[in-house]
Amino acid sequence: MREQLPRVDWMVGTGLVALAVLSVFYGSAELTSNIAAGLIGFLGRTAAMRDERGGGTDASAPRSARDEGAVGKDVRR
Repeated sequence: MREQLPRVDWMVGTGLVALAVLSVFYGSAELTSNIAAGLIGFLGRTAAMRDERGGGTDASAPRSARDEGAVGKDVRR
């Protein structure tokens, strides 16, 4: 079954996109960049939470080479 985002995440994401579009046409460059940064952070958090819950395309596959043990081994003795 397909996992959907909570309603609050949809509302916040939609609001940030609408504000970003409006700020391009009616706001200043600083406002546009701040809203865009907030939107990127929100989308990153949402994607990270989805990966933690196992909502990716293949939950059984490791997410990175570090999970396989190929990189990042602790060599301290």
